[in-house]
Amino acid sequence: MPAKIWEGSPIELNDANINPIGSGPYMVSKVNKKTSTGTIDSYELVSFKKFTPQQPYLKNINLYFYQNEADLVSAFENGVIDQISSITPENAKILEKNNYRIETAVLPRVFGLFFNQNQNQIFTNKAVRSAIDKAINKERIVNEVLQGYGIVIEDPIPPNIINYQKLNEGNKENQEERTKKAQSILEKDGWKIGQSGFLEKTTIVKKKKTSQILEFSISTGNSPDLVKSANLVKEDLTAVGMKVDIKTFESGNLNQGVIRPRKYDALLFGQIINHESDLLAFWHSSQRNDPGYNVAMYTNAKVDKILETAYTTVDEKSRIKKYAEFENEIKKDMPTVFLYSPQFIYVVSKSLKGFDMSHLTSPSNRFVNVYSWYTKTDNVWKIFTNK
Repeated sequence: MPAKIWEGSPIELNDANINPIGSGPYMVSKVNKKTSTGTIDSYELVSFKKFTPQQPYLKNINLYFYQNEADLVSAFENGVIDQISSITPENAKILEKNNYRIETAVLPRVFGLFFNQNQNQIFTNKAVRSAIDKAINKERIVNEVLQGYGIVIEDPIPPNIINYQKLNEGNKENQEERTKKAQSILEKDGWKIGQSGFLEKTTIVKKKKTSQILEFSISTGNSPDLVKSANLVKEDLTAVGMKVDIKTFESGNLNQGVIRPRKYDALLFGQIINHESDLLAFWHSSQRNDPGYNVAMYTNAKVDKILETAYTTVDEKSRIKKYAEFENEIKKDMPTVFLYSPQFIYVVSKSLKGFDMSHLTSPSNRFVNVYSWYTKTDNVWKIFTNK
């Protein structure tokens, strides 16, 4: 980016924001601002004649911005705009029932319950971690929190990374079987319902009996989807005898006061993984302390070596093999219970053709093939068409 254009004034006030320089299929022809606030109301775009590989079929596209979701949905239903994004699963489900066209794609986001063994020693017990994984009804979270706009996951590699789809086959057990297994695992490990009403385990240390309650807290953000997910997890774990406390935080406080100092027992959180190389930042032991992103505080020398090798491997087949090894090691150690990956929801005009979200890695990627979008076709006699 040219420094002379951006230096000398705050980014928010820089005219380069509304007069962008680029080489995409469209260019800004007009910027409309609200007279009362000065904020941008809409962009009017026209096709860029020098764009390759082809001229866009749609000559004009307008982008409109709304202050809230209610206004956005209302504008769509009233025909002011043709397609919308950034809506809740609840609104998407309503529009779907009203026969609007809903397009979805799995986002490269992995939500899970990350254990901090340094904060709560209960998570050093693999039987406990395994029982938690079995007890949580992940399908229920996807259906009730995401309204079905998401998929259950069992591992750290996002399902939208095409080369690794064979590794994300899901779990074939039904939830009743999984819950029974969770109870069996805990029983074999010596946990029984005590006078507290929760699972307790008695151990003898230096001829002295000590009793431990299976209890921990889950920290998460205060967004509705995370809070609801956390409460569903609590219900499932309480049903098998665990004592769980939910702690919710505003986003800034969660990052600064909880995640950075690693002050949580378990963290219900999401990771954005746009490329497999990002996995090193989330799982290498060198990243377990702030400012690193290894929020599971995970340490495994073998995994470190695998990630380092994979990061520098150019050959695709060899790289995939390394990440498969990484995935297997994570599954064995279970430092995290993986829950779900949400879907990006895009409500699209029924007349739109040429639209493709099969390789979506971020919401803005829906415009990658915008030059191929079209809404009208003509019938042409075969004798007038090129072979």
